[in-house]
Amino acid sequence: DVFGKPNKKFFDTLSLFAKDEEEKAILESIVAGSDEGKALYRDLVQDYAHHADVLKRFPSARPPVEHLINMIPPLKPRSYSIASSPLMHPDMIQLCVVQVDWTVESTKEFRIGEATGYMKVQQPGAQIMCAVRQSAIVLPKDPKDPVLMAGMGTGLAPWRAVTQERVMQKRQG
Repeated sequence: DVFGKPNKKFFDTLSLFAKDEEEKAILESIVAGSDEGKALYRDLVQDYAHHADVLKRFPSARPPVEHLINMIPPLKPRSYSIASSPLMHPDMIQLCVVQVDWTVESTKEFRIGEATGYMKVQQPGAQIMCAVRQSAIVLPKDPKDPVLMAGMGTGLAPWRAVTQERVMQKRQG
């Protein structure tokens, strides 16, 4: 996950490869927790700095690729709530996705989240590798029973899926 947030272990290991003594000292200060190092780390975190940003900022620190692969964790899976009912759409899954984007304050660089940026450039009908897990939502057996939904953290997707499910149940009698 080159565009993920680096942890202090990354800075520690990167310092071992810094050829410039000033860069090495700055990297070490982040890990040591000096006031200057804490302030720099706080600024980097506030600026949404990722591994690639740190590598740009410390050009003398160039670990070999085989080390870099071990220094940067793999991209973590992203979880999204399904926004469609299998009764209404038996051969597809629909999602409601909000693009994650922001502007880096220090550079005014516009950035887009990895997963939502990837989805945005896909053409309609594109197939995307995914894994589907069992839903945590359990509807009442009787479709006439009311459902109370609160979507903290999930947004519109589950509400949309349950509504589609109820529409299809009503159509089927």
